[in-house]
Amino acid sequence: MYICFMIKLLSIATLVAIIVSCTNQPNTEKAAQQIDSLSYETITMMQSFNGCDKDSGGCTYIEFTYPQFTNARGVLADSLNMLVTNVFANREKNITSPDSVQQDFLATYATFKKEQPEYEMEWFIEQNVTVLNQCAKWIAIECTDYSFTGGAHPNSYLLYSMIEKTTGRKMVLTDFFDSTAILKLTALGETAFRSEKEIPANQTFEDAGYWFEKNRFFLNTNFYLHDGGITFYYNSYEVGPYVMGPTVITIPANKLLGLMKK
Repeated sequence: MYICFMIKLLSIATLVAIIVSCTNQPNTEKAAQQIDSLSYETITMMQSFNGCDKDSGGCTYIEFTYPQFTNARGVLADSLNMLVTNVFANREKNITSPDSVQQDFLATYATFKKEQPEYEMEWFIEQNVTVLNQCAKWIAIECTDYSFTGGAHPNSYLLYSMIEKTTGRKMVLTDFFDSTAILKLTALGETAFRSEKEIPANQTFEDAGYWFEKNRFFLNTNFYLHDGGITFYYNSYEVGPYVMGPTVITIPANKLLGLMKK
């Protein structure tokens, strides 16, 4: 199959095993032994206000973690580097250097504290780029942000990207499913969503407090494939208010049997 794993029937009861050639967060030594893998080392950058210890509490800090690839080339290297840059960049101020972004954050906090010395809350930003899995055809990346810069509560988001290795482009659902299969996948997704949020089949999404247009469930573009199936992540505010929180659903691999493109 096109998607790096093969589906095999194990018995007449149609039990399905998913054999995956993708690796789970390979270390540099292991990845170097596999011609279809990208090797990388994890880089952590952290700066704090007045050099405070971020783990001690009461500390304003900003921390970035990301994979630094050692054997990516051409358009793939450009795409991966751009993905990392976009996560850490401050587009409002046109600052793209991670180090400069961190320095600007601390300088902004220092200015704010000087203007409002009675302010006692700390700010923080934690942004991470993580390799989820990879194989000959793609590499799956997770980008997360968890931050507080004042306001009623911290903010967070999580984004998946499946990057095609030959082109460097972000892959989409239609790379794996045709239009008919996507309709069936959407039905499976709705079942999983309702189960996760304990919404009965006879209750509308609106009545349950969610924002699906015309009460019609949809699969978003925030997904990745893995040995357990396909996972979708709905961030806070995407389909419901903050109090509802984010939603993660997984359609198991055995449910994908016959839906995926060959």
